[in-house]
Amino acid sequence: MDLAHGTAERVTDTELVTRCRSGDREAFAELVARHRAKVYAVCLRVTGNPEDAADAAQETLTRTWRGLVGFHGTARFSTWLYRITVNAALAEVERRAARPRPAGLDMPDEAYDAPAVAERVVTTLSVQAALDRVPPEFRAAIVLRECLGCSYAEVGEILGIPLNTVKSRISRARQALLALLGPDPGERRGGRT
Repeated sequence: MDLAHGTAERVTDTELVTRCRSGDREAFAELVARHRAKVYAVCLRVTGNPEDAADAAQETLTRTWRGLVGFHGTARFSTWLYRITVNAALAEVERRAARPRPAGLDMPDEAYDAPAVAERVVTTLSVQAALDRVPPEFRAAIVLRECLGCSYAEVGEILGIPLNTVKSRISRARQALLALLGPDPGERRGGRT
């Protein structure tokens, strides 16, 4: 099939994996194109740092290419991939813990003058700072659930933990985030039920 001319949408991940296992680098490039944004998003949320996220995402892709030989299709490819992603991101968090952490955030020299952009930046930094303070095992569960939209069962499969443990970790992560960030403005005004 010709991936370059738009027919890739009809090719499933399973078919691409089969082709990858035969050494087809174009098929792997298509898998990467389909999943790279989510892989990076998970890595960024788990590590809390763009450079660490890039390293973890690269490690994920390396492990994925090498591991395709052993992928037997008992789980969906995406489930298998996100397990590798979470493991690589958590490993990067452990490596970072051994390194000294900079005291402040690097901000661009030019100031943003648009209030909406400034508010988004502050909100994003606040959420990421709160996520950074949530224990990594809880962070991984909440990121998979809230950022990737995985079901509780999928989170359990990706992390290799029972469903009740998934529910507990997500609940604890939400409680920790609520304690760190406070109730959302709608809740303070009585706007949410």
